[in-house]
Amino acid sequence: MQKLHARLVLLLFVFFSCQFAAVFGQSKSKPITKVLIDCSFCTGQKIAANVTDLFSNGFSKLVETEADAAGQATLNVPATDPLLAYITVGPGVLGQDSVYRLYLEPNQVLKLTIEQDKIHYSGKLSAVNEYLLESEKITNKVWDEANAIAGQFRKFSKEEQEKVLISFNKRYSSLHQTITNDSRLSAQQKDIIIANNQLLILWKIKGLEGANIKKLKEESSHEVTSFLNGLPVKASYLKANMDTYRRVIDLEIRNHLFGSIYYALEQDGKEKNEDTLLLLKDKAIRSNTRLAPIKEFLLAKNISWDLNDYGLKPQVIQNFTKFREEYPTSPYISSLESKLDEHYDLAEGKEARDFAATDINGKEVRLSDLKGKVVYVDSWATWCGPCIAEFPHSKKMMEHYKGNDNVVFLFVSVDEDTKKWKSYLQSGKAPSGIHVNHKTTDPELDIYTIYRMSGIPHYILIDKAGKIKVNKAPRPSEKESYALIDELLK
Repeated sequence: MQKLHARLVLLLFVFFSCQFAAVFGQSKSKPITKVLIDCSFCTGQKIAANVTDLFSNGFSKLVETEADAAGQATLNVPATDPLLAYITVGPGVLGQDSVYRLYLEPNQVLKLTIEQDKIHYSGKLSAVNEYLLESEKITNKVWDEANAIAGQFRKFSKEEQEKVLISFNKRYSSLHQTITNDSRLSAQQKDIIIANNQLLILWKIKGLEGANIKKLKEESSHEVTSFLNGLPVKASYLKANMDTYRRVIDLEIRNHLFGSIYYALEQDGKEKNEDTLLLLKDKAIRSNTRLAPIKEFLLAKNISWDLNDYGLKPQVIQNFTKFREEYPTSPYISSLESKLDEHYDLAEGKEARDFAATDINGKEVRLSDLKGKVVYVDSWATWCGPCIAEFPHSKKMMEHYKGNDNVVFLFVSVDEDTKKWKSYLQSGKAPSGIHVNHKTTDPELDIYTIYRMSGIPHYILIDKAGKIKVNKAPRPSEKESYALIDELLK
């Protein structure tokens, strides 16, 4: 009897242990949104769910499958929070895929029926996705209007600029009122859809305005307490992968944070002290308590921009090390480490990556053709004001090294309009030296990709052995450039 009782106890223990394990296992599994695709003409096509990468303009793929013979597919999209995602249908090639924007929430099912000229939604998330689709249609019109005045907006009076802003907002006003009054939507759904549209307008206006140099000089400060003033500070927008929020923050970091500190240093005569600038940018974000909900992202994004602009400067490495110690489990560390690895490949002593370009006569010139000489590479374009502004200094530099056959100056134009480039060279305004035009449709061969360029002008200094001395080298107007070239010529 005692043995029977013991066996029953053991069986009950095993049974409840299994039940507990099953429940516990379910609670530990990540929540998903089930997206059902019904597309009769999508048979055999790749179908993927993506989000925008908050550190770039590209997509990060979450999950991928293939439509069956009936054009149907199921995507189990990981979603721990509301998520703005993109469904792509096609061969998986940028520019060839059909793209559909979706609003998703964890533990929900959304059916997407795709017809040749229509999209239908089914499920509890159908209403919010219909509003998202309507928003996209309005956004396309705003986008076209903004592009039409892109070259003129800065010349508009304040009143004219205000009219443009009002016009953009009016495009959405009726839709936003309808969304606000729709009882089918949760407060969070309303907030995300409306905020996404409002931030898009703000991003477009800020892009049209460009950096307000006069205002930045007037408000210049080492602390930049005004950074991101007037913007919502919401971690939920980042969790939702709200791309418009990221874009506005990008502009604010690039223009406001950088500009305000730069002009404050300029007043002290220290604007060329890059390490101080980088330190103050990081410090300004850390010391602003109002930004606490999104501080982790801001610090990471700032480091990402600094890697683009300054490469492996000691202060950039120091800022990243501090970030990794403070946020050891941050989801942004992998992206930053990946960027660091890319830049380590362009560090001092690394082999300079070869590229091809054509001279004014159409003859191919390769960087490797110049091996055995110190090469100062100047990437520029006829439309780039700062590039042209450096040319008088380039002429002085070339005059300084005149007669020294061990150093050459390679001017790499990235002009799409080669006629304009040739015309500029023939005008005699450009410095002498080796002039080539670099234009390729293959991003893997593009000098922008190869040397991680964030813009132009961009300068590269290469030693006689064909190894990098400095990627993102000093400009011709900076004395440091002479010192580096002299060092390599010794």
